[in-house]
Amino acid sequence: MKGNIFISKLLLAVLVSMQAFGCIYAQDSGFKLKGRICEKDGKSGIGYATVKVYNDTDSASVYRGVADEAGAFSIGSVAAGSYRVAVTCVGYEDYAARVNVGADTDMGTITLSEDKNMLDGVTVMADYSKVKPTGDVVVKVKGNPMAKGKTLINFMRYLRDLDVTNNSISVRGRENTLIYVDDRKVSFEQLKSIPPSMIDRIEIIPHADASYGVNATGGVVKVYLRSEGGLLGSVSLYGEADYYSPVRFSPGFNLLYSKGKISIGNFFNSRPYERYRPEYSETSIYEGVKDETHIKGVNYGRSLDENLSFRYSFNKFDRIDVYGGVGVGSGDSRQTSIGSDSETKMNTDNNHRDYNAGLQFQKGLSADGRSYFMLKTEYNKSFENTDNRYVVDITSDKAHSKYNLDGVSVEPYVSVGLTKRSTLSAGFNYYYLIDRHQNRGTETLGYVSDMHFVNKGHDCAAWASYGITIGKLFMRAALNYIWGEQIYKDYLAPENNVSNIERGLFPTFVLQWDINREKRRFLNIGYFRYYSYPNYNYRSPEVVWQNSKLYSVGNPSLKMQTYN
Repeated sequence: MKGNIFISKLLLAVLVSMQAFGCIYAQDSGFKLKGRICEKDGKSGIGYATVKVYNDTDSASVYRGVADEAGAFSIGSVAAGSYRVAVTCVGYEDYAARVNVGADTDMGTITLSEDKNMLDGVTVMADYSKVKPTGDVVVKVKGNPMAKGKTLINFMRYLRDLDVTNNSISVRGRENTLIYVDDRKVSFEQLKSIPPSMIDRIEIIPHADASYGVNATGGVVKVYLRSEGGLLGSVSLYGEADYYSPVRFSPGFNLLYSKGKISIGNFFNSRPYERYRPEYSETSIYEGVKDETHIKGVNYGRSLDENLSFRYSFNKFDRIDVYGGVGVGSGDSRQTSIGSDSETKMNTDNNHRDYNAGLQFQKGLSADGRSYFMLKTEYNKSFENTDNRYVVDITSDKAHSKYNLDGVSVEPYVSVGLTKRSTLSAGFNYYYLIDRHQNRGTETLGYVSDMHFVNKGHDCAAWASYGITIGKLFMRAALNYIWGEQIYKDYLAPENNVSNIERGLFPTFVLQWDINREKRRFLNIGYFRYYSYPNYNYRSPEVVWQNSKLYSVGNPSLKMQTYN
């Protein structure tokens, strides 16, 4: 057992050394969160474990780090607040805890228990996995004994290169991992609802090629559903509880039917009950005056998602897919902030609707299927209405916000097998989005102003990629040219109108050397250049109320930033 754990830690150490440590988005007034990860004896350190820090009220990972060889970790610039901390490491059971950060915080010794099933599973999974010359890992799910009696998320914890928690999935612990089901991009929540019995195989792509976009820096996870004739169905029930009471109740129903050239899929998931109770303290300093605030509240949510898909296969390489979905949800939260000289209550009621429809067409251009043309197009629409009510001591006020969003994307591309060992791919991506906001601010309290603005933009990208295998060496080089335009129009304050155009040429390079395929020894090196807009999200500005002296609607004048 100790030998297997040592090998697992050694392999993880090699992976960690091949990539940059996790990025931490710093704030000037943040604190340090540290600790040491050990085995059950509390003495032997567990090196290279992954530490992720999540917002207490949602599933967003806001800080992350990797333990050193002795198991010690230190994450700097953590803002004051309440967080959930998750620790994962191959060969050990996951660890989760809550922590309040109001100063430099030492979590002390965190002990992890050996996961005997995981270590046995690593051996079994080796027989159902293969590594492509490109570095992609293909795992057979159909007939895999490790998939029996497990949810998809629990099964995927055994897969090489994946870092899986109850709230997220990432390739090698990197952010911005994309998830696809049969070439259709899906969310993590949609993925969780699919049982392993409906899946043929899973493909893990550590270095995504240019067809996935310049920002797919976290790799890609692709799930392929079974296509043999017959009817497959499942009913699932997911529940979660914390110290106080049940947190989430989520029933789901899935159906997959195939006969001849036709395949039909139905994926239904709901959350009739969801509740979180955040409670934390924070310290702020304004004009030299220090203020201690204690915040507590309760958040409720309800949602329903229905997704349908239809596929017609003309032959082995030609097919057309049509799909669509609808999601509805509502939520309400009650929050109380008790400061040194006042008490503030904020009640929020929210409801939203989301719709999507898409079409994919694939046409084979060669007898072996290596050359093909594909066209993807998709339309998305979202509505949201939010009512806020503020009570400061004995003064009450209200605010209302709503947005209406439309997005369209078109992605044609072609892949040509030049020889048995080389491939040339090229394509074009176009995305248009218009996001309309109209907000009625508070009248008595100066918390939120009236706003009426539109944020719209175009993203265009032309790309080309060439890959070749020479003996045990695979190389791929790609260029992605980005052209983007952002238009911000403020109907109440025209002087704030902004129009930005951004351009950039972004190269990528991937190399893999098969040192010893039988012993599964590979060397994989990748270089990426990508971009980011450093505001909340330049496509979807938000009103974020923080206190009586600070709120934000995003910053549309911020420029695109590039990273290597």
